[in-house]
Formats: sequence, structure tokens, C-alpha cells
Amino acid sequence: MKWKKIIPFCLAAGLCVGAGIRIWAVNYNRPEVETVIYPMGEVVDLGDDYFYNPNDKCSDYDIKVLSAEVLPVDEYLEKYGLIREEVWGEDEVLATTVYEVTVWLRNNNTDMENDTQNIDLVNMQLTTNRDIYQVDHELLWALYPQLDQSTYAFRVAPGTETTVHLPYTDLKSMRLSIDEIKNRDTYLYLSMYPTKRMVEIHPDN
Repeated sequence: MKWKKIIPFCLAAGLCVGAGIRIWAVNYNRPEVETVIYPMGEVVDLGDDYFYNPNDKCSDYDIKVLSAEVLPVDEYLEKYGLIREEVWGEDEVLATTVYEVTVWLRNNNTDMENDTQNIDLVNMQLTTNRDIYQVDHELLWALYPQLDQSTYAFRVAPGTETTVHLPYTDLKSMRLSIDEIKNRDTYLYLSMYPTKRMVEIHPDN
């Protein structure tokens, strides 16, 4: 009766081997991603690159990082005349620091009827060698109340350009001082595939 015990084991082993071969084949056929790092102040043509969905290309857009600064939350709110409760409500505010990146955006498309592209603010992350920051949307919406709050995308009118302050927040749990945050190697992701494009960020203050 030993063969009855051996058969399930062999089947399981066969499935594991088959899955392993499939994963290897997928990774083997995937082209290597080229990484391009830009300095602040340089205009980046996003071309046919995207984050994760090929349908989310931003080929009509140019982007340039103008500046960056790191401020305590209260100082940042005072700078823009914002009130804590109006931004985050009555709940405890977990953010202690705001890492603001100011970007210039231009939409080169002039066809008003076929303007479908936008900037993906969910995946436009600020990253270090150990942390990843996403745009604080409550803070962004407080800065720009005219934005559509049903989406995490940002669109510039065709044939125009604009400047946007992107606020990234550092949480209490990270327990980092402002100097520690500023002194880390930090990059702003602009795309992931087929070229990973990012800008090296250096805060002004």
C-alpha cells in the first residue's frame, strides 16, 4: 500500500516543479528594466513609459522637479494657512513631517477632444533605501480644493503647464528627525516600465 502514499507526494512534487519552470520562463522572457536617474531642474519627457499598466502612458507630458523641502507638520500647515482639523479631521494626526516636492508639468497635447492622459499620483512615490512615501491626498486636496477627489490622478489642461506642490508625509512610527530624512538618498519615481525613470531629490532647507 506504500504506492498509495507515494502517488500524492509525486503529484505535489510535480506541480511544484511545473510552477517553478513557469515562473522561470516568465522571468527569463521579461526584458531587463533600464534605470535612468535625472537631476532636479531637468525636463523629463515621459514618452511611452508607465508605472504598471501600459494603458496609463503619459506620453503627452513633460515633468521637471523644481525644488524640495522638509518641514515639521505644524510649520507646513502655517506656511499654507491650513488647519489640522480641516485637513485630517478630528482623528489623531500620525504625520510629523512633510517632505514637499514641487514639480512643473506640461501637457503637450493640443487636441481637446482626445485628452485622456493624466499623472498617476498613487505610484509617483518618494523613495529611499528603506522607506517609501506616497502623496498625502488629504493634504493635497487641502492645498488644491478644486481637484477631483474621486480619483488619485492629476490632469493638466491640453497645451498648458502648471506648478504643483506634492506633499509626502513622514509618520510618527518611523521616528526620524528632519536631518535624518533630509540626509537620505531620496528619489521621485516617474515611471517603472519599460524604463524606470526617477529624479534624485535634494531638499533646499
